[in-house]
Amino acid sequence: MSPLAPRGRPLARIVATVLAVVMLLGVQACAPARDDRSEILWDTWGVPHIFAGTTTGAFRAFGYAQMQSHGNLLLGLYAQARGQAAALGGDEYLQSDVIVRTMGLRERGAAWYDAQSPDFRADVDAFVDGINEYGRTRRDQLDRTVASVLPVTGPDVFAHAARLTLNFLASTSSCGQLEGGSSAGAGSNGWAIGPARSASGNAMLLANPHLGWGGENMLYEAQLVDGANDVYGAAPIGLPVVTMGFTDRIAWTLTVNPIDACDLYELTANESGYRIDGAGVLFETSTARIEIRKPDGTLLSELVDIRRSGVGPVFEKDGKFYAVRSAAVGQTDTPGLLEQWYRMSHAKDLDEFRGVLDSNQLPMFNVLYADRDGHVFAAFAGQVPRRAATDVANGAIKHVDSSAGLWTTVHPFSELPQTVDPPGGFVQNSNSAPWTYTLPRVADLDPARFPSSDFPGEYVNWRERRALTLIRSEPTLSFDDLLRLKNDTRMELADSLVPDLTAAAAQSPDPDVRAAATVLRRWDRRADADSRGTVLFLAWVREVQSVDPSLDSFFRVPYDPADPAASPEGLARRPEALDALKRAAVNLNAATGRLDVPWGDVARLRRGGVDLPASGFQGDPFGVFRVLTPDLNESVTGRPSAVSFGDSFVAVVEFAQPLRAEVLVAYGNSSRPDSPHYGDQLALTAKGELRPAWRTRDVIEQHLEERTVIR
Repeated sequence: MSPLAPRGRPLARIVATVLAVVMLLGVQACAPARDDRSEILWDTWGVPHIFAGTTTGAFRAFGYAQMQSHGNLLLGLYAQARGQAAALGGDEYLQSDVIVRTMGLRERGAAWYDAQSPDFRADVDAFVDGINEYGRTRRDQLDRTVASVLPVTGPDVFAHAARLTLNFLASTSSCGQLEGGSSAGAGSNGWAIGPARSASGNAMLLANPHLGWGGENMLYEAQLVDGANDVYGAAPIGLPVVTMGFTDRIAWTLTVNPIDACDLYELTANESGYRIDGAGVLFETSTARIEIRKPDGTLLSELVDIRRSGVGPVFEKDGKFYAVRSAAVGQTDTPGLLEQWYRMSHAKDLDEFRGVLDSNQLPMFNVLYADRDGHVFAAFAGQVPRRAATDVANGAIKHVDSSAGLWTTVHPFSELPQTVDPPGGFVQNSNSAPWTYTLPRVADLDPARFPSSDFPGEYVNWRERRALTLIRSEPTLSFDDLLRLKNDTRMELADSLVPDLTAAAAQSPDPDVRAAATVLRRWDRRADADSRGTVLFLAWVREVQSVDPSLDSFFRVPYDPADPAASPEGLARRPEALDALKRAAVNLNAATGRLDVPWGDVARLRRGGVDLPASGFQGDPFGVFRVLTPDLNESVTGRPSAVSFGDSFVAVVEFAQPLRAEVLVAYGNSSRPDSPHYGDQLALTAKGELRPAWRTRDVIEQHLEERTVIR
């Protein structure tokens, strides 16, 4: 044996190992690197369908897509979140900037950004990268003044989320009385129909938010497909996550709940501070410099005093000091709200979805849910303060002299009203209290089980009364039924009052009153474009509200919690009601020369050169389910007015095989006036139609308008 032989086997092993390593390296070298490229397939309605190999790739493409459809709006919203909007838009944004600075929303956005998990922070950073990439490569598509906001940052996204949160909370509380501090308006309808009430046996969902048709409340329709999920839905402009939508497994929507989580307290002034607990306390003060753009383009600076107190940030109005005590963006914090929405969209079933909600990071909203397993679910989510009995949630400005009654904590999600698979086979909400999510009533939603100091009292608004009537109109509902009922414009208020009103008016000796009664008797009690009597009824209700804004005293039968879908009812105070009808008839006749003005002559769908008659109305107190609201101050005189509030993103989903979904963005999926998608869905809106949700690549390719690759 050769003396080298014993070394042969080790050498062979070394050679073999080296060869194996070389081969492995070769395989790795030939293997594709992790692909972070994303493809945006833009369909013929301007909807971006994002196909990405990674989560960060999807977020990056979503930021880019929002800029292409809403760039000027998005950057303007981020400027507002920084408290720098007046530098772009002038004096009308000064109060907004003062509120943002006083509430410390920009600083809160930075703190929320720092509080994110590393993975989700990377996702938000990718979203911001997409925004900035569009700004870098397509700057010519942006208004020069607004483009100065670039580059945006991760903290900007969270500051924007904080500002939206504050505005929504203000819209349902006394904080809304702070000038410029409330949302421009928010409402919604939502239904989840279980198998027992579904004609097909499949669960179904109706998503129908009602928001302003401009600014911060606009919604953006999109589909995001990455390695983890395939989500279709809508997001508020500037947020990186779908907030309501559906997958093959689940569907969910949100409605604004009557939560009182933002209080305005009047302080007792005391020299350079306020009095509380029997002692004088100085304000914490600082100065903010706010730049204001003047009509000639120059910038002027204004110094604003910022005051804070132990009760909350302080605002001065009419010589008085008011402190804001807010949940979610004040006394309590919700840094995880965006990640919670993201995780909601990735849940595979009800248990997982409820587990996500358990973190209780949503500041407010009813959550309504349906899934492929046939479950339906509703929850009164949000940061509900634990109040002392002396500090009840009543939406009024309160005077505070003692800190003892100030709330400091909120209820956990487990203590909030919620129900799963109720016997009635459905859950619904149209912004009323949670006690009538379903009928017959269930023990889970017995208001006696929840502190009356913290949760809303018993009532059902007129739009929700109409919803309950519609849902219970037939033993089962089909997908097509949901499409039809979603566009219902019957006025529940008119059904309750017009029969008695016209009967009394027919006996009147006054010819104006009798003429008005004839119009109302012939009226279909709807707000369709060709309905004749809608304007007259609006004018009469306005006259009655001048006597009793709540209308309560004009009902013969008061509201009965035991029969929420059929009360109040009938007309009381008939002499005053007839006097109001006389005034309405005389005024409308003087303005238009007629009493039977077609509603569509007054309510107009206008955007991007489109001008069409609208079918829809203000939901409350009129009880119209389909909300499309023009300026009613104009409408009551018979003058044409553009719809500016109501249906925004709409979706009807059925967990058939395959999933069936139809959708709409009433005003179009772009806020750029030069875009073909600025108002291109108004024709569908006018006809009361939705459109199929295109979700598979092959179908999307058949309706492809543009393709964008993001690297």
